Amino acid sequence: MLLYNLKRIECALEKSTSKNMQIHTVTRLKNLLLSIDNKVEIVPESSYDKLVAILGNLNGKPLSSIDKGILRAIIE
Repeated sequence: MLLYNLKRIECALEKSTSKNMQIHTVTRLKNLLLSIDNKVEIVPESSYDKLVAILGNLNGKPLSSIDKGILRAIIE
């Protein structure tokens, strides 16, 4: 469900006339979610804090406030 929501946002941003950095953020979050090894880790689709921790770990640095805002929006 998270990937579906991110893809939907990504498509909407691609179609908008004013492209900005948000499309890159959404694409990066989508790629981070796709890089999770589902055999080892369960994606916590309902736990914002756990998802932020996992994606921050995969990213190699803490997620930005924009990243966290987008994640919060798609979870809630």
